[in-house]
Amino acid sequence: MRTTQVLILVGLVALIAAFAGCSDDEMVVNTGNLTPDQQAVTDLVNQSSEFEHDIVSHSVPDTTATLAPGAAAPEGRFWWREYTSRTRVVTVNTYPADVNHTYPYADVTVSTTFSGTLNVVYRDTSGTYTRTSQAASDVFTQYGRFEQLFSDTSPNRGWQLRQISNILGGSNPTALSIDQVSVNATSSEDHLYSSQDFMNLYDVASRMTLEQDEVVYLMAQSGTGTNRLFRHDWSTGQVTRVELVNQDFGFYSDSHTTPTSLTSAQAERHLVIDVIAPGVLESGATYDAVIWAVPYHINVP
Repeated sequence: MRTTQVLILVGLVALIAAFAGCSDDEMVVNTGNLTPDQQAVTDLVNQSSEFEHDIVSHSVPDTTATLAPGAAAPEGRFWWREYTSRTRVVTVNTYPADVNHTYPYADVTVSTTFSGTLNVVYRDTSGTYTRTSQAASDVFTQYGRFEQLFSDTSPNRGWQLRQISNILGGSNPTALSIDQVSVNATSSEDHLYSSQDFMNLYDVASRMTLEQDEVVYLMAQSGTGTNRLFRHDWSTGQVTRVELVNQDFGFYSDSHTTPTSLTSAQAERHLVIDVIAPGVLESGATYDAVIWAVPYHINVP
């Protein structure tokens, strides 16, 4: 079977402003000459929110707000990742149609490395702030499969995304793992993900779908109960984060309600489970994280 492979390296360096994401300015360096099909598939990957991996950076919180006269400063710990550079590698393998595939197809691997700083700010009851920071680097990997369903003279040369995997990332190396995650909604289909199928390809049409204003229950299993787990809900231009409740014995739970008003762009989302090793946020232990995300969709009338 004939196989064509190309690597696309995208490098980005940007200063972080109020939103700790990465700039859209990119420099593309190709390691070889791209065929028209390879270029078309690469362009589709870079344009698709399905392959967005900047899913855990947040706005810098206000940790120095002036208190009202006589008001006590509530104790609290604030933390955020401040990514300052991104390197994306897209590997494209193209194949002709064969006895097992009706159409020509292309398998892609998207690997994105974010480098920057993990910032932690602690505020005690007297209102005194203590800030610590350390270097943080996260590597995210995702797979996809495209099929050339139409002629090569059609838009994007007829290539369409047919299957994707979830996203798996975090520090490298890591001592952490996520054993399984269950997502149970009040009316939508329930989903149970094990570590073995986090990265399996599945049809885009069968990705997880939720309704607006729907209660969703999460249960994640990781380690022995000493980790810190957080849920991020990412959509274009925004991301929110809450901590899961530690139920002991390595189980962590959360319940939330999906948004009630969304644009079509905001309906394309990622549900993220973010595992932080013990002591990283509290005492400055070496950064260690595992991050898993599933692209999902909220039905919009």
